[in-house]
Amino acid sequence: MGVVGGAMLASGSSEALAQTPASSLSSADQLMAMEAIKYRKARYAYCVDHKDYEGFAANFTEDASWDIRGAMDARNPVTGQWTAVSEFSEEYLRSFVEKAADWPVIGRSNIAKTAERFSQTSTSAHKLFTPMIDILSDTDARAIWPFEDESYSPASRGVTYMNGVGYYHETYSKVGKDWLIKSTKVKRSLLIVR
Repeated sequence: MGVVGGAMLASGSSEALAQTPASSLSSADQLMAMEAIKYRKARYAYCVDHKDYEGFAANFTEDASWDIRGAMDARNPVTGQWTAVSEFSEEYLRSFVEKAADWPVIGRSNIAKTAERFSQTSTSAHKLFTPMIDILSDTDARAIWPFEDESYSPASRGVTYMNGVGYYHETYSKVGKDWLIKSTKVKRSLLIVR
């Protein structure tokens, strides 16, 4: 769980600690915002696993950026070394995702179309773990979500099974009463593929 007004890992390559700017929101309002952000991310996972692409896209701002290239590029977060356990080469796995879209995908409708193309033939399960959430202002937040996902696909796709862990690095904007995802970037730390 994020710490109200606390410190969190920066999204830079050094992963150094960064001090969170103080929000003008009360502690209670910050906690309510964190719960709304947790709901938003849970809805993201539910919609993609249930192939509800319209519902999936509704979790994003109109101009959102979605970049999941890192889903097939497993790297040790400390050393940067390749960590995939795979029958496929590092180059093939990266090209598999690169071919799926012109990354990052920008805009809610483009995100829906890309998510459908990328996952419509697979059966997936996303598991989200305790996030680090920082409320930066009354309309801006950031989060790092540890996650695990598992996916099964038909043999025609080449990759039939995938299981991995990593982190979503995200920003959020409050639009009206809703906290929506403004940007998503995936960094994978371990991957099993066959």
